Amino acid sequence: MLWTIKAESEGAYGFKAGRGRESLFRTALRAAAACLRRRGADPGRVMERSRKHLSLLSEHYPAHLERVQGLALALGVEPAEIVAGSLALSWRGTGCTNFAAVPPATSDGRVYVSWNLDLTPFFRLLVGRIPLFVRDVSGSKPYVCMGLPVLFGVGVMNGDGLSACVNSVGATDGGEGLTFFELNNLAMETQSTVEGAVGVWRDNPRGVLPGLAAAVIMNANEMFADVSGEAAVIEHSHNHMAVEKASDHGGVLASANHHQFLDRNLSGGADPVIEPYIAGSFARLARMWEL
Repeated sequence: MLWTIKAESEGAYGFKAGRGRESLFRTALRAAAACLRRRGADPGRVMERSRKHLSLLSEHYPAHLERVQGLALALGVEPAEIVAGSLALSWRGTGCTNFAAVPPATSDGRVYVSWNLDLTPFFRLLVGRIPLFVRDVSGSKPYVCMGLPVLFGVGVMNGDGLSACVNSVGATDGGEGLTFFELNNLAMETQSTVEGAVGVWRDNPRGVLPGLAAAVIMNANEMFADVSGEAAVIEHSHNHMAVEKASDHGGVLASANHHQFLDRNLSGGADPVIEPYIAGSFARLARMWEL
């Protein structure tokens, strides 16, 4: 039985997520703090960035701000601490190789999305071997999500059948904006189609942590598919984005840990030939296209 969080408001959702699971979230926040210390992050600058992100949320994604405040209330911490943890936490998904197949490529006429993701031992310890939960808040579309509520999580399918998966990707064209977790969640809560999801990326500031190695786990390509039979890959940096549709490739798409459609001269995206951290990305992508 999946963990289901049903609430009448976003603030109540955040509060319900944390209530009774305080130790789980505090463990995650301690892990985030440890991650920041290992990177040599200055605590003052981290909190300053977190407060700036709270202001950004109030303008572009107030629903998420409300759930951050609800979780903070449940845990007895400041909202900025929740945001700091959210900005720091991720998982090493650098081996992801994903695909989508839609008609006419599928013999049964169905839509398929595949996410190949290896979970680290810590992630499994934190959220279990099946790290899924259901988010059901009045006024927005319900969806299944992988990760931890509010802190970090990727929506994988909503009630209208919009499905998604991600590949982590490094880029040096960075800047402030909504994280890829937040963009994904906003799309899942409000959209039913691939076109609608693309609009979320196009119409909101895209937050990208610049870097090719450590930052690769904080940025991502996103693949969406909908019940009408369309799928698309969204590749982005802070200032640039590219969208490639399955309908332009006979109904199939593949994605790995680098930008294949977005010009890497614009995004500063990691090159698997040069960056050893993702050296296998080209090979995995070529094999997925072949399959």
